[in-house]
Amino acid sequence: MVTNNDSTPTLQTFHDAELQGLRLIQQKMHADALDIFQKGLKLPGSRMDVVRTQSTSSPSLVGGASGGRSSQVVQTLDEFEFQPAYYNIACAYSCLGQEEYAIANLRTSLEYVFDN
Repeated sequence: MVTNNDSTPTLQTFHDAELQGLRLIQQKMHADALDIFQKGLKLPGSRMDVVRTQSTSSPSLVGGASGGRSSQVVQTLDEFEFQPAYYNIACAYSCLGQEEYAIANLRTSLEYVFDN
C-alpha cells in the first residue's frame, strides 16, 4: 500500500482495501469502511489470467491461421476474496443499521463458500 501526500493510503489491490477497511471497522468508521470494501471489489486480486485479443483480422503469414493476437495479464478476485469481501460489506451495513443490505450481502458471501 502506498500513501499519498496527505498520508492517506492509496489502494492498489484488493488486499490493500481489505486491510484498510478492517482498520476502519475497528475504529468504528463504518461508512468509510463500507466505501473501501466496495472499492476493493474493483481492484486487482490474486487470480492471474491472460486476456487475448485479436488485433488484426488478416490471416497469419505462417500456416494461414488468423494472426495478430495480443495478450495482457490481468489480476481478478478469486472466490477466496469475494467471500470475505461480501461478508465484510455485510458487517459494515449491519453496523450502519441497514439490515436489508447486510442480509443481501451476507447471502452473496455465502454463494462463494466452497463446498469441498
